Parts: sequence; C-alpha cells; structure tokens
Amino acid sequence: MITEAKLRRPGADVFAAAIARLPESTGGAIRALGRHHVFRDGEAVLRAGTVAESVLLLIDGRVRLAGVTPQGEEVLLRWFVPGEFVGLASFLGRVPFAGEALAAGD
Repeated sequence: MITEAKLRRPGADVFAAAIARLPESTGGAIRALGRHHVFRDGEAVLRAGTVAESVLLLIDGRVRLAGVTPQGEEVLLRWFVPGEFVGLASFLGRVPFAGEALAAGD
C-alpha cells in the first residue's frame, strides 16, 4: 500500500508565481501555443514506456508518478505540483516515460 504525503517543491511555487506575474499579453501568447485539458481524478496523463508527444504544464491539482518493481510492487516515485512540467525529459530526450503519471484531484 502507498501512503500519500503532502510534498511541496519550492521551485515549483516560485515558477507558478512567476507565471502568474506575466503580463496578460504574454500569458495569452503562451496559452495560444498550447491547449487546455482537464484530466479526471485517476486518469492517465502519461503511460509508462511511451514517449511524450507534448509537455504538460500543471496548473491545478497534482499528478502522481508511480512505477512497478520487478517483483510487481507499486512504488511512488514523486508528485508533480502546480507550476511543474510533466513529461519534459521524455519529450526533449525522446525517451520512454519512466512510470504511470495519473491525475490526482480534479
């Protein structure tokens, strides 16, 4: 069984605050480059073994990244929090994603 821990990454807080301070025109330009998508609680954001075709900027909620040991046990690798990018290393490096990334919180 995995127990949930509340994790905060100070760097993510700084990044989220910096994004919030951007001029509206800059924020609009960034939004025009992407698309808004809401994931339901438990929905897969990225699947293990797939290469990310885009990068997710987490605005709200959390994403839980978990892997499986060779013995079949699930291991919590980390939590992504608002202001963090999900799938960036996979996207830039064109390498398969390390684990299952699931939305946690609507």
